[in-house]
Amino acid sequence: MPFAIGIDHYLPKAFARVHWRFGTPYVALIVQAAVSTVLIFINTLGATLQEAYLALLGGSIVLVMVTYVYLFVSWIRLSQTAKRRVRVLSGVGLAATTLAIIACFIPPPIVAGITGFELKIIGSVAFLLLCGLSVYAFGARR
Repeated sequence: MPFAIGIDHYLPKAFARVHWRFGTPYVALIVQAAVSTVLIFINTLGATLQEAYLALLGGSIVLVMVTYVYLFVSWIRLSQTAKRRVRVLSGVGLAATTLAIIACFIPPPIVAGITGFELKIIGSVAFLLLCGLSVYAFGARR
């Protein structure tokens, strides 16, 4: 993703660089690997491997569901003149997506530290959403 965003000029030009010999987007790969490594280390602090996996999985699900929240909210806002059926369906979709997000914060019985588990999910999601917001702000400035 950073490579494609760099090509579209929403990130610095370095992200669009391709290695002269191998033809790979090496800058984007290095940055993505560094961010992923930091998130993995943060989620494994004071947790078993299974708890860390569950926290990363929960954070990933929440990030995907956030895009659906945007989709359903925009569908409701953009279909003000549409039929009642469209508003009802988008409302049901928004409710189901919200319930799915809430369910991600319910830890399974194997998790020892409930607060730490939830804080790791919140921290990971907030960090990645702030990264996306900063990319948007950088691209909008141009």
